[in-house]
Amino acid sequence: MERVYPDHNLHRLPQAGQPSASDPHPFMTLRDIVTMMRKGWLMIAGTALLCLMLALAYGVTRDRYYDASAEIYVDPRGLQVVERDVTRAAETSDAGIAFVESQMRVMTSDSVLAKVVQSERLYLDREFVGSEGGLLSSLASLVFGQGNAIAPEARALGELRSAVTTTRNKLGYVVNLHVRTKDADKSAQLANVIAETYLANEIDNRSGLARRASGELNQRLDELRAEVTEAENAVETYKLDNNILGINGGLANEQELAQFNILLAQANRELANAQSRRDQSRRAAQTGDVQSLPEAVASNNIALLRSQYQQALDQQAILSEKMLSRHPQMRALAAQVESARAAITAEIGRILQAAEADYERALSNRQQLEAQYEALRGQSFRTNDAMVRLRELEREAEAKRNVYQAYMVRAKELGEQEELDTNLARIISFAMPPERAVGAGTSLVLAFGLLVGLLGGSALALLMGVLTGSAPARKPQDKAPRRPQPAFRAA
Repeated sequence: MERVYPDHNLHRLPQAGQPSASDPHPFMTLRDIVTMMRKGWLMIAGTALLCLMLALAYGVTRDRYYDASAEIYVDPRGLQVVERDVTRAAETSDAGIAFVESQMRVMTSDSVLAKVVQSERLYLDREFVGSEGGLLSSLASLVFGQGNAIAPEARALGELRSAVTTTRNKLGYVVNLHVRTKDADKSAQLANVIAETYLANEIDNRSGLARRASGELNQRLDELRAEVTEAENAVETYKLDNNILGINGGLANEQELAQFNILLAQANRELANAQSRRDQSRRAAQTGDVQSLPEAVASNNIALLRSQYQQALDQQAILSEKMLSRHPQMRALAAQVESARAAITAEIGRILQAAEADYERALSNRQQLEAQYEALRGQSFRTNDAMVRLRELEREAEAKRNVYQAYMVRAKELGEQEELDTNLARIISFAMPPERAVGAGTSLVLAFGLLVGLLGGSALALLMGVLTGSAPARKPQDKAPRRPQPAFRAA
């Protein structure tokens, strides 16, 4: 016979009354669940009643909040009253949306809400500052070391900040300002006050910006005015130091130089005329011909003397045909002719002296004009060199003058903008007291409490049934479990 060792896994076979892993019958059926719930109906009813009472207590004692909203239209373009506004308007849609988003943050900023706390005296409202001396307040003071140390204004500001929210329509510039408090009228009142405070604050801020900018510009104007005066004085001082004078839009020395050119040309003509008269007078005096005198020595005296001389010659010619040269009348006429010739020669000498004097005077005048002209021309050269620096000084003065005028115009514009309201933001819908509170109603809370109680009671009933063994046991299988094979077999 061959000995076979026993299989140690035989103890893992299912025993009688124990379900196997491959047992098709479940551990608990629907009938079992119903049976256990019937047995635990008191627990289910008690749990449901308890939850219902708790829901009723919560619904009666809970704080009801009312949400009121005001609609504000924020136009990012603004109203352009003057050509250059104190703030630049949004030029693109993205910039406009960014502007509206920033204004939403301004609406809920402490600068706006703090004014509302003061104007509405919220630091005296128990909803915003809480009750003094309560148990919870005392515990919070002991645990956190604060409480009464916080000023009522700061506490009210924090509560108001948490009660205010803003939303924006995606396709527009309309902002909804929401305020949630325990009182419907208070919510509407605070929403409207916050909106109005925001608009007033924007006007004040723009006026303040314009006022500060205008003040800074006015301070700068004093400095610019002094710089302009200094620059203009530098120009005038430089002109005086370099003898640069302007007359009728031109330089004085240039105009004098032009005038001296005219005078010098005239002096040259006078000198030429005087020289011509002198030369003619000299030739007339040298030749002694009294019959053909040049025009330069022609005068009334010469004409009279020549007339007398000619008459004497005519009489002498007539008498010479009748009388001899020794005749007393002929001698008298000859003496008369010589006397007329001598008078003409003397007159020519006098004219020659006058012509010589005129020539010397014209020559001296031209020499003086030439000397003055050369002096003016040298001064003109020096002036032209100095004009380079003068034009630079004038450009500096003009630039400072333009900056000063631009600052002065801008300061006046900003001064006018202090009194102008160019903000296009406005309230398009005031908040009204809401008729219903936010959140679920009391009936819904009761229904929810009842549902929770029923579900919780049912779960407890099932759990108790399983733990206490009150769940109905499964009947064993009719078919006996398979016995193990003998440990020995024939050889």
